[in-house]
Amino acid sequence: MIRWVLIGGLTLSFLLGCGGTATVSQRTAAVGYSPRQLVVHPLSSTRQLPDGSLTAQIYVQLLDPDGFPMRGRGMIEVDVADGDQGREAVMTRRSWTCDVSSDALNRLHFDPMTRSYVVSLVLNPEQPPTAMDVRARFQLADGRALSARGTLSAPSPATIYTGPAPAE
Repeated sequence: MIRWVLIGGLTLSFLLGCGGTATVSQRTAAVGYSPRQLVVHPLSSTRQLPDGSLTAQIYVQLLDPDGFPMRGRGMIEVDVADGDQGREAVMTRRSWTCDVSSDALNRLHFDPMTRSYVVSLVLNPEQPPTAMDVRARFQLADGRALSARGTLSAPSPATIYTGPAPAE
């Protein structure tokens, strides 16, 4: 009989102890896991395709306060400037803007493998860049803006794509 009373008491205390609700406010949860930093990912590179065209693939990544990649809502702006050997004079500039404020657009531009947004730009193969300065800006839906800078080097022979031509 005492055994059943103890088992009943433990069961009752367990059930009452687990019935509470979380006390973290919506505001604290939203602020804690909102983007805090923008980086130009090291996978960003230039590539020369078999048809001779030159592309720059830039990976832009949002990080939470713990440094983990995450998605965000807002507007992405990427600006690529190509300079001379000393990177002093701007020879060409390419810009790309993308709205990722809706679920559909966000999924379209987000790469789940690298956990980053991918920007592909076609460059002029007749004037191959020596070094390119990348500036990225993410205007978040809450009004904050995050920015980052990176550098892309010219494609080396190892980065020239030699596989089969892409299917159209």
